[in-house]
Amino acid sequence: MYEKELAFLKETLFDAFRLTVRDCPSVQGKGRFDIVTDIDKGIERYFSEALSRTYPEDRLLGEEFSGDIALSDRTWILDPIDGTYNFSTGSDHFALQCALWDRGDLQISVIYFPLREELYEARKGNGAFLNGKRIHVSDRDPEQGIFTFGDFPHKRPNDARDQNRMMINAFSSVARYRMFGAASVDFAMLACGKTEGVVLFTKNKWDIAPGLLLSREAGALAFGICGEPYHFGSRGIIACNKIEFFDVLTKGLELKNDPSE
Repeated sequence: MYEKELAFLKETLFDAFRLTVRDCPSVQGKGRFDIVTDIDKGIERYFSEALSRTYPEDRLLGEEFSGDIALSDRTWILDPIDGTYNFSTGSDHFALQCALWDRGDLQISVIYFPLREELYEARKGNGAFLNGKRIHVSDRDPEQGIFTFGDFPHKRPNDARDQNRMMINAFSSVARYRMFGAASVDFAMLACGKTEGVVLFTKNKWDIAPGLLLSREAGALAFGICGEPYHFGSRGIIACNKIEFFDVLTKGLELKNDPSE
């Protein structure tokens, strides 16, 4: 199932970037520490129009124009450019990413890094792939592992505080930490075995959904910040190749799903 949808998704993301990109994208502020480019908006518009032609009954949850709709059957979850700040500076640490939610779960996802010519894809129950080759998480233990963290959330000081507590907590147990500034990079690196885990303090579905399915299909575990099986209402996500990483990050910490408590 979903072979046609996966083919549509790959083709549409490829064409959306190719036809929308400009030499000098204009950059606008969404708020302090947050930006959006004309390409973000153009890609989401292109995807929305293509979706309306091909699957007119489906819904789109996109970061730029429709990020507040609720999930229901046949909902596409789109981040037109994940890592917009990186993109605006000329870095290749950005991707177009999208997942399809249907029948109460994520069914397919694609993460496309255009400057790297890397296309990650996953279909529920069918594994994870990079440019057509199957990928899998690593088998490394914490003392040899690399763990990545999302950017510190400026607007949510309690999340920033607890992320910092996790980093300090596991400092002597995990070999290396990294920050790439894009969830797409974090999940892709985990799925192909280049890192061993990722922590993201966010509830944004467009940040998490594509990489969540990709990493799970590559063999990763996914937990909420407080240890529950991850779901979209969780305060954030810890995805890792082994449960030992979750243990060393959270050992001795009192973490709550309501950080104001």
